[in-house]
Amino acid sequence: KDLQRQFGTSVSGRFTSLYLDGLDAYSQSSDFDVLQKKLDEWLRVAEAAASSAIMIPEKNVDYLQKLLQLAPTESQLLLFQLYRHAPGFSQLYDILLRTEETTAVVLGKMFNSGANQIYDALSDKGGLVRSGLLSVQEMPLRIEPISPFLRATLYKEVDNEESFMNNFLRPMRPKATTASLARLDDRDRDILLRLLAHSPTKEQSLNSLVYGPKSVDKRDMLARLFDKTDIDGWEVIAKKVPPSDLAAWAYIAQHYLEREEPDATLVIDHAEQILTSRRNQLLEIFGFSSEDDMEEPPIESDEEQASDEGLTASSIRCVWLTDHAKS
Repeated sequence: KDLQRQFGTSVSGRFTSLYLDGLDAYSQSSDFDVLQKKLDEWLRVAEAAASSAIMIPEKNVDYLQKLLQLAPTESQLLLFQLYRHAPGFSQLYDILLRTEETTAVVLGKMFNSGANQIYDALSDKGGLVRSGLLSVQEMPLRIEPISPFLRATLYKEVDNEESFMNNFLRPMRPKATTASLARLDDRDRDILLRLLAHSPTKEQSLNSLVYGPKSVDKRDMLARLFDKTDIDGWEVIAKKVPPSDLAAWAYIAQHYLEREEPDATLVIDHAEQILTSRRNQLLEIFGFSSEDDMEEPPIESDEEQASDEGLTASSIRCVWLTDHAKS
């Protein structure tokens, strides 16, 4: 009855008993053979019910899989992370994934994959970590919960991929109001337009930095410039997006434009928050010296460095905005 209250009246007694058997089996024995047999039986019943309908998150993860070219195991892991924190199931998975050994057994059995495939999918070179969709600790293997904001986005019902991508980016349009008419001076305007006239490649990316205090509406300033010069400008949607999710939003937007609008220019605000592991190194990719009386902080993690490297290697023109030149 408790599980039916959590998951709906369609949860059968057979499914419920297998769920409880799984908890029982592992709490009473650390025998992996017993655990695998219970998992086999549970999965046969659970998959039969689950395959009868395509859930909203599965459709949205499928859009991401095709866009980011995720391996099947990577998309399965992303779905697993979405579902594993549902009430009831979270208790089971917290028990099963308590140690690195059981994590490999459970995930390998669920996805019909070897341990090496699981480790590759969760490595800092895999698409999930590079994109910022998942945060992973490799030794010992730990997968952090998906952020509530990303989870809500992936649970949002949409009609098609274009509607789904509206969560991440949009065309730039000047504001209707004229309250803020900040402009680049002629010299900076000329430099930026000359830069944007070049065509980047995967081997040679093109990243520009526009700095200004918070009082300057840098986004609208660029929107007006692009409007006058017929530049196809797009922007990453950053409003209400938590800082921890901005890297994933930018990565997804970059890949979408690379495929659909390769001549576009993408504007990415809050550069100092997105390029998390670079901090001062952020300035170096724009030609700044790190000798300006600033201590170089240590790189926080391999996964953050991998995410930064992915973000700054896009084959579309990227204009980064910040009001923290010395973060």
